[in-house]
Amino acid sequence: MEEIKPNINESFTEENILNIDEETKRILLETMKAEKGDYWEKTIIAGEMALLGMNVLDNLSEEDKEKMRQELENVRASLKDTEDKEDYVDLARGIYRFKNIELNYPQLTDKEKEILESLPALFRQNPEWHGHLNYIPQIAKALNKNIDEISNNKDYELARKYIEEKLKEDGEEELMNMILSGLLVELNEDEAKKLLKSESWHENRWSEVLKMVREAKNNEQGYFLARCLPPLRKLIEFRENINFRK
Repeated sequence: MEEIKPNINESFTEENILNIDEETKRILLETMKAEKGDYWEKTIIAGEMALLGMNVLDNLSEEDKEKMRQELENVRASLKDTEDKEDYVDLARGIYRFKNIELNYPQLTDKEKEILESLPALFRQNPEWHGHLNYIPQIAKALNKNIDEISNNKDYELARKYIEEKLKEDGEEELMNMILSGLLVELNEDEAKKLLKSESWHENRWSEVLKMVREAKNNEQGYFLARCLPPLRKLIEFRENINFRK
């Protein structure tokens, strides 16, 4: 007999996203466990789940932990000879997720730390990389530093303008970039407020954002939920704090 998936009704609201229910946790956990061969993907999913308050570490086997560490070491090894220092953002985001999971990892070398600390300056110089300025909080956490220790106000402005440009895209791309605006909230709340008040922000599409997440849950799209729920929750909390309403 075909399994009948739970139906999520049309009253799915911001509150459902802020308070992760047991069904969503089940979907996320099963997605993480199903990711057998690609341990970098498993790290991504696990690191985002941890941001939702889930106890990920106890749901990883010792083999999982060791292979995730090995994947991190593979990334470090691949970066040693690269001339594209911007690619070190992958290492920063990997360490960030290890920290979220509370999973131990081999310490960074002085050279790696130096390169990671230089990433915001590299990103701000190239318009193609301005979107990566939204990862500054993750880079800072990887380095055990505060955001303002490795960045400046110009970075925050460029990060906002990048998102505003991306919001001009139509269809699901715009909805996805509305969700990812939660990254800007973590980077700089003043710039996030400017974004929400800008002409680029189409508030009339907010209900479509909630619908897209609802449908992802109904279809048990765990990877999508893992990637989108943390920034979306951050954005919803921020909207509430500044009393942002339709």
